[in-house]
Amino acid sequence: MKELLILLIFSLGIYCFLIEPNKIKKEEIVIPLENVSCDLKNSTFVQISDIHFKRNSSKIKKLLKILDEIHPDYLFITGDLIDRKTDNLEEFRVFVSELRNKSKNLPIMVLGNHEYKNPKMKEFLKIVEENGIKVLRNEKVILENNIVLVGIDDPHTHHDDVSRVLPLSKTSPKIILAHSPEIFRKLDLENALVLCGHTHGGQIDIPPLTKIILPLAYDKQYKKGLFRKDKLFMYVNRGIGETFLPIRFNSFPEITIIKLGSKD
Repeated sequence: MKELLILLIFSLGIYCFLIEPNKIKKEEIVIPLENVSCDLKNSTFVQISDIHFKRNSSKIKKLLKILDEIHPDYLFITGDLIDRKTDNLEEFRVFVSELRNKSKNLPIMVLGNHEYKNPKMKEFLKIVEENGIKVLRNEKVILENNIVLVGIDDPHTHHDDVSRVLPLSKTSPKIILAHSPEIFRKLDLENALVLCGHTHGGQIDIPPLTKIILPLAYDKQYKKGLFRKDKLFMYVNRGIGETFLPIRFNSFPEITIIKLGSKD
């Protein structure tokens, strides 16, 4: 019995360290926003989050390969592109130069708490911007055909300022990028999709343990997946990388493929 228990613990450790963290899953969602043009209904949006880049690992190469296969129209990065301890500027530069080519339009991102905690944040941002990746910090832009894209700075570290992007049209379709689902309670919008990350889906998802360790100050029900409040939708991505411990359980890394639907 003791030997069996040791074998189970060893097998679980192998699974959590080597198997689940390296198996990136593609999740496909359709969001029924109204007044979406035919062109945008046919467009593919991809969200990636919480890469926590440290080096050009085999998982990073796998991520780039999957993005190559999808080759979306738009690629959104919802924070923690780097880790708070990332210091490998040259490998990061190579990664970003490859990432910029994985969508038809240049990627757009918002910042997360790990960017703010990294002492080389300004250097990383310079590399990102030199490669044409747009960083939105409490800003809004029009993508095409009247869709409004809003990037809200990291809510977890209190850099968010919703007032700077208001007002927003009630009828136009809107996509809101923010690192943490902690932004959701601050938004009173219609016909909008909020894309977040930060939680890693719990990373080690064992209820009710996950609720205790989930890095949210409030609204800990927003662990992962799709949520809805009337005509406001939010999707919480499980992220690509890990933090603190390089393990995952019951929360596979994720690339989200998004189609904007319609009630028509």
